[in-house]
Amino acid sequence: MKYVFLLSSFLLTSCNPTDLPGNNLITYKCANDIGLKVEYQNATDQPKAKMRFQNQDIPMHLVPSGSGARYASDDMMANYIWHTKGDAGILTRQQENQQEETLARDCFGAP
Repeated sequence: MKYVFLLSSFLLTSCNPTDLPGNNLITYKCANDIGLKVEYQNATDQPKAKMRFQNQDIPMHLVPSGSGARYASDDMMANYIWHTKGDAGILTRQQENQQEETLARDCFGAP
């Protein structure tokens, strides 16, 4: 029984939503009482995500990342970037002057 508990604890703490098969909806609570939802769409060979932020749906696609998972908005004019590593995430947007603006930080969620 102790081994089952340890194994299930390991699986729950080491699981990244982008590693799970199928579609997974995660609600994130971020610093400054900001909330957002992300539906990870991992059923295809090209993982995608759909983010709900400030009453708008933002379709995203997986892009290369040095660490963690990084999604960019499909609409390149919007320039949203959702970057997760482990259980934490950060949402940024690149402005016209090439400066990166942080929209939501210290985001943690649960399925």
